[in-house]
Amino acid sequence: MSVRRAFTTLILTFASAYCCSQVVSGDCLVVRDAAAGSERRVFLSSIRAPRLGRREEKSEPYAVEAKEFLRNRLIGECASVGLINRNETMS
Repeated sequence: MSVRRAFTTLILTFASAYCCSQVVSGDCLVVRDAAAGSERRVFLSSIRAPRLGRREEKSEPYAVEAKEFLRNRLIGECASVGLINRNETMS
């Protein structure tokens, strides 16, 4: 089985319907399971967004813009969320 085929199978096996309820940063979302009502924090695969500042730290350039970009497009939207196990997909 090729790497791509294993990856596709893994995504379809663990896919569930979730709605985006909060955008934490440019690469992190909080999603709510439409059926169970539970929330999960989800990190976008293969994305490196600029870090938001904490307390006295300054945000990296474009960190706020990256967060707002996701927020404008994803809040209230529903989609399938899949689990990617990096160790199984990269061989």
